[in-house]
Amino acid sequence: MPAPSSALLRNSKAVRWAVGIGAAVMVAIAIVLLFLLTLATNNRELYERNYGRLLVLNAVVAGILLLVIVWVAVRLFSRLRRGKFGSRLLVKLAAIFALVGFAPGLLIYVVSYQFVSRSIESWFDVKVEGALDAGLNLGRVTLDTLASDLANKTRNAATQLAEVPDASVPLALDHLREQLPANDVILWSATGQLVASAGESRFKLNPERPTAQQIRNARTQRSLAIVEGLDEPAPGSTTNARIKALALVAQPGAAFGEPRILQVTQTLPPSLAANALAVQEAYREYQERALAR
Repeated sequence: MPAPSSALLRNSKAVRWAVGIGAAVMVAIAIVLLFLLTLATNNRELYERNYGRLLVLNAVVAGILLLVIVWVAVRLFSRLRRGKFGSRLLVKLAAIFALVGFAPGLLIYVVSYQFVSRSIESWFDVKVEGALDAGLNLGRVTLDTLASDLANKTRNAATQLAEVPDASVPLALDHLREQLPANDVILWSATGQLVASAGESRFKLNPERPTAQQIRNARTQRSLAIVEGLDEPAPGSTTNARIKALALVAQPGAAFGEPRILQVTQTLPPSLAANALAVQEAYREYQERALAR
C-alpha cells in the first residue's frame, strides 16, 4: 500500500505543478494580448502593422491549447478504458471544469468581440465617408468642367486655324496660346508629325506626341480633352497635372487634303491639383481600411 500511495502523491504533485505552470503561462499570454489590444485601440497604425503577427500569435496559442486538450482527453479516455482507479472521478471533474469554464469563456468572448468591433468601428464615420464622396465628386465635376471648356475652346481655335495659310501658322499658334491661355499649342499632321508649335514645346527636340488612339478619337469626335498627371503622380509633385485637348483642323489647304490635329495643353492650378490629389488619396486610404474592416 505505501508504494501506490507515494506514486499517487507524486502524480498529484506533478498534475498540480503542470496546472499551475499552464495557468501562469495562459495568464501571461492573456495579459500581453490585452495590452496589445489596448494599444491598438488608440493607434490603428500599430494595429495595421502588427495585424498579421497578432493573427499568427492567436492561431499558435489556439493550436497549442487545442493540442493540449486533445492530448489530455486521449489520456483520460485511455485510463477510463483500462479501468484505472479514479478514472471516472477524473471524467466527472473534467466535465465540471468544462461547464464552469464555459460561462466565463463565453462572457469573455462576447466582451472581447464587442470591444474589438467598437474599436474598429470608431475608425469610421458616416459623415466622413459622405464628405469624402462629395469631395471626390466635386473634384471630378470641376475637372470635367475645365476639360470640357478647354475642348470647346480648342475646337473653336481649330475652326479659326483652318483658314490660316501654312506660312502664318506659327504666328497664329502664338496668338492662340495667349488667347486661350495655354502652356503649349502644337499642330500635328494626321500621321503624328510635327507641323508647328508654340510655347514650351518650341524648345524641345522631340515633343510628346499624342497616341494613335487619341488621334483617331479626335478625328472621330472632332475634339476631346484628357486630364493627365492625377492617376499616379510623382511623390510630392503636382507639376504634371494638366489638361490636354485635341481638335480636328479640317482645312482644305493641308497637304494632300489630309486633316491636322491641334493640341492644346493647359496646366492645372497648383492648388486645385493638390486638393484633388489629397481628396483622392484620402478616399483611397479610407476605402482600403473599410475593405480591411
